[in-house]
Amino acid sequence: MSTRRTYSREFKLEALRLWQTTDKSAGEVEKDLGITHGLLYKWKRKFKAEGEDAYSGQMLDGLGADIVTHRSGDHHRQPHH
Repeated sequence: MSTRRTYSREFKLEALRLWQTTDKSAGEVEKDLGITHGLLYKWKRKFKAEGEDAYSGQMLDGLGADIVTHRSGDHHRQPHH
């Protein structure tokens, strides 16, 4: 039986910031942080849909707009049809 881990708002924002400010892929950042594959995209989608309310409270350092636009074409690097 697996245990579901929860992450603080600060951890999520810092993970998204790390992905945004490095040349690493989402998978590389997830591996470095020891988090489940796909979480960064999930957190990014939640933030894009809910804005600052996604993680309750105000965003740190104006990170919001950057997260929404960051790597929009990088999602699993699939070719366009």
